[in-house]
Amino acid sequence: MSGIVRALAIGVLRIKMQKTSGTVLVKLEGSVRGPWVEELRVAWLTSTKMADGEPVSVDLDEVSFIDGRGRDLLLRMRRAGVALSGGSSFLRQVLEDGDTN
Repeated sequence: MSGIVRALAIGVLRIKMQKTSGTVLVKLEGSVRGPWVEELRVAWLTSTKMADGEPVSVDLDEVSFIDGRGRDLLLRMRRAGVALSGGSSFLRQVLEDGDTN
């Protein structure tokens, strides 16, 4: 797995990408907020290139917080065909509520 880790006073977002046969898995750990939203956007573009037409899946099991911009980006990713999996029931509800707006 290759990974990108950035740290600031507001928290950390770890992004790990793994290409397997037929898919690219992006595993997120930490907070999707503030400057990390842009880091995730860049990682999304990178994972799409890595996938070369194959599906991209994002694992949200280790996401502890998302802000409004983070939610909007995850929803945009889902609308573009990225599969979002895992995450707490609260996180899934936030994404569902944002999808209906």
